[in-house]
Amino acid sequence: MSDRPRKSTRLTVSLEEQDYGALADLAVARDVSLSWLIRQAVRQFIERAQSADNKGEDTLHARTSKND
Repeated sequence: MSDRPRKSTRLTVSLEEQDYGALADLAVARDVSLSWLIRQAVRQFIERAQSADNKGEDTLHARTSKND
């Protein structure tokens, strides 16, 4: 991922307490920051969504909450 630009954009996201706790636990278990873990998850989501788009699949209608 060295070809990615270093410039970042700050984003604020509200999470349910249970999701935040699960992410925090994962970050501690993997000895990484919560921010790093979330950035990795976002990158993986984007890669999977783009791959699905290339295959003609619809990945964004699998949302579980109408408030996202």
